[in-house]
Amino acid sequence: MVSDANCPCRVTPRLPWGGWLIAAAAAVSGLTAFNFARAVQDEPATEAADGQAGLQGILPEDVPRDLDFEAFSILGGNWEQWATETTEEVARLYIEIDQLDAAAQRQVLESLGRRLKQMETAIADARYRQIYDRLITLQGNLRRRVDLLLAVLDTLDLDANAVAARGAEMARPAVLDAVSSAQSWLAGYRNGPTWTRYFRLEEMAAALRDGAAAPPEAQQVLLEVHDRLKDLSRLSPEQQQFLDQPAIHRLQQALADYAAAVEAAQQPVDRQRIRELLSKLVAAVEDYEASSSDSAAAAAREAYRDLQSAAPDGGERISAALRTHYFNYNLKIVASEAFLGRLMHDQRTEAGPVSDYVMGASVYGNQYTWTTTGVNLKPNNDDAKFDITLRGTVNSNTVGVTRQATVQTVGNHNFQATKEVRFNGYNFTTGRSRISVDANNRTVGINVRHGWVPIIGWIAQGIARREVARRQPEAEAIARSRIAERVLPEMDREVDKALDQASTDIQEDLYVRLADTGLYPQATSVKTTDDYMWLNYRVWQGGELAGGALSHTRNQAGGVTMHVHESYLNNMFDRMNFAGRTMTETEVRQELESYFSTLMGRKVDFGADEPVSPDEGPDIFTFAERDPVRVEVEAGQVNLIIRAAFRQRNGEAIPQQVVTVPLMYRIEGDQIITERGSVIVAPAEQPPSAAEQIARAGVIRKKIESSIEPTLRSRTMTFKRENDEDFSVVINRVLPLNGWVTVWGQ
Repeated sequence: MVSDANCPCRVTPRLPWGGWLIAAAAAVSGLTAFNFARAVQDEPATEAADGQAGLQGILPEDVPRDLDFEAFSILGGNWEQWATETTEEVARLYIEIDQLDAAAQRQVLESLGRRLKQMETAIADARYRQIYDRLITLQGNLRRRVDLLLAVLDTLDLDANAVAARGAEMARPAVLDAVSSAQSWLAGYRNGPTWTRYFRLEEMAAALRDGAAAPPEAQQVLLEVHDRLKDLSRLSPEQQQFLDQPAIHRLQQALADYAAAVEAAQQPVDRQRIRELLSKLVAAVEDYEASSSDSAAAAAREAYRDLQSAAPDGGERISAALRTHYFNYNLKIVASEAFLGRLMHDQRTEAGPVSDYVMGASVYGNQYTWTTTGVNLKPNNDDAKFDITLRGTVNSNTVGVTRQATVQTVGNHNFQATKEVRFNGYNFTTGRSRISVDANNRTVGINVRHGWVPIIGWIAQGIARREVARRQPEAEAIARSRIAERVLPEMDREVDKALDQASTDIQEDLYVRLADTGLYPQATSVKTTDDYMWLNYRVWQGGELAGGALSHTRNQAGGVTMHVHESYLNNMFDRMNFAGRTMTETEVRQELESYFSTLMGRKVDFGADEPVSPDEGPDIFTFAERDPVRVEVEAGQVNLIIRAAFRQRNGEAIPQQVVTVPLMYRIEGDQIITERGSVIVAPAEQPPSAAEQIARAGVIRKKIESSIEPTLRSRTMTFKRENDEDFSVVINRVLPLNGWVTVWGQ
């Protein structure tokens, strides 16, 4: 039993379209919960122990190459003066950093932020269409640095005491809510007031109800109750069983969060450690910007993880910048409503006899039904939400026979049925179908018994016409009911069956292939607007980085748009297991064919190698242990970067080289043409003889240029569909820009 005198006594989801969209992108490509704070010693927020302020000692010594004068000079024309002024501001930040205190550094970054807005305005202006790609590239390069460096300054400026107070304040409403729930639950029991006193619920509510942070004495009450709730083993088994309820569990969790906030406020903050981690993070990000190397990505992820435990805000400011530019989705598929409608489109015509008994009449004849399926997207940010629609017309020609008369009727009934569908990227779920029917019956002939008898026949004919007119609303209501009874069960059955199969295909086929190739998404987001469905995927592993903000949001009106980030491509190449391997050209081709065959779920054949004579250059590769194949996406081109040593079967070995192959894409007629730019060959390490390196580079350049020649591929991508016609997508444009390869299809 408990010694406390107040302790109570014993108490009495045919439409597998979701999967192929992701597979199509693969073919084209070939935390945040708030962390409670750490308190800080009363020292200047932005000045380190060694006297460095703000970004001093954190920024690299030189201006990044993609932000220097040469990078901005490509704007030219009327932008020349603006570009010069912008590069001067950038240089001032990086080169003159030791002369700027933290406030001045922030002013420069804010000024660059205003220049970013000017660039965004120009990007949206058709008058600057000729330099659109250059503006987007520069805007992306600058935006990533400005956002990250502002986050660094914000982290250094944090008042840890204020952050800690914020943590406790954020926990306060949850405690109040949990206290109220516990009071309500206990009020239903005879000994409830005793338990209320034991857990001091009224004291806690009074301490926190005024909306201000709890004073020390009130804080002590909460912590004491937290300790009491944390260890209920002192109570009897019956009492423990009684308290094993959601309301008490909720109170335990709320007080645990509050106690964590208070404890965080008592922990010192190592500002020098934070500066070191921020410096490490910025250096790793700049290395990654320059090389896309996996070692730089791993270093950035490590620095970020350490910052989460060291920074007063748990790395919240840094996290916001990284989520936007380096932790973002790296595969985005945007399908328009019109495109999805075409994908799901189905037309049917059915004819059949009519045999029914309606309103005392035997009805027989024929009817014809035409139906068309479609899709109607609905705005939703949590998952994809849309209606599958079925529009139809029923034309009937019937004769109703009674003992008194025979009535010939022509029916023209229009209906629209809808069935709501939700898709979360993995499974489809459906609601019940609904239908509205516009029934329209037109009487075209009435024959009454004894209608041939003068006078009596005329009277009988008039009576029959009036009776048919009187009963028409009821007859049309019955027609609506008959159509609904026939359409709704069939629609529910067919759509549910098709979407169940689609969910199965995604889970047991597509995602299995993605897992087998290392491309299973670690994060998925699906949403819809009135016009588009967005499917966002992030593919990365523990030491990798992912996508950035989209260069643009132009999507194919009436079609489908696929945005593939270079991080997706690089992470994919890392899965291909080339690192450190020695392979012939044939073996490289076979490895690629095997990988993409697994990914696509069908045989992929890149064609047999042509015979190579010994004097046509090296044909054996020893790939680098790190970053053997990399992709960098610039304005208008994709740079394929190969790090490997080369050897000819009967010739000299060439030490590791870095080979950059620019690839450009254009549409011409029915073809997508891939063109190769000038191949650049550089040594991985500086050789003793420059002349010898020039000769080696020439040999490799000749080999690569002869191997990678312009290729032509059909603009039309055709996808097989079981029990249906093949579905084709025609590529309209391929645009590499600012880290993203965007493909528009119709």
